[in-house]
Amino acid sequence: PGLQFDLGFDKGILSFVAGTVGPASTAANKTVSARLYGADNNTVRVIIFATDNKDLIANGVVANLKFKVADSPTGTSSALSFANITAKDDASPANTVSSQGTNGSVSITIPAYTLTITNPNGTVTKSPDSADSTYASGTSVKLTASASANYHFVNWTDGAENVLGTANELTVVMNADKGVNANFAINTYTITATASAGGSITPSGPVNVNSGATQKFT
Repeated sequence: PGLQFDLGFDKGILSFVAGTVGPASTAANKTVSARLYGADNNTVRVIIFATDNKDLIANGVVANLKFKVADSPTGTSSALSFANITAKDDASPANTVSSQGTNGSVSITIPAYTLTITNPNGTVTKSPDSADSTYASGTSVKLTASASANYHFVNWTDGAENVLGTANELTVVMNADKGVNANFAINTYTITATASAGGSITPSGPVNVNSGATQKFT
């Protein structure tokens, strides 16, 4: 869905010129496009999205966007300034955005959040992956759990032990720092022990045994 925000401006009919998004400290920025909707009291809804149809993935990224107005074809008129920038991304209502400068350009800082995963007795893959487990606000992260040998997946829980799902795949929207637990349980098998006439066996009857464990009978 991209990052959504409302953008106030001071004159004319606004249109998008160009933009990039990426880490503020590097030049490895993605080219982005934008769609503008509405025109209520010189305010438009702006949705920015990656031109390669991939998510806007980065750690604390900055979107640098350039606009123009109908009477300023180059988009560089010093008379064009921005105000009232308010995040509207439904997935990340706590987004903070700020306007920097005039001359037809605006810089939007997108917060980054950390995803912490606990997964004893199994593994969890993330898509998209992040080496430092941080994601730009609003990013949807698909988690896939795989059990280790002799174990099976049970469920996902959050830090308060609330169950988030029982399928081995879970999608998490990063609108805050989040912790997710992938819970696994050991496989168990039942041995039914019986003795023939004239004999005995202990323990007898159904006996549950953990996978990989041994059970002694006498």
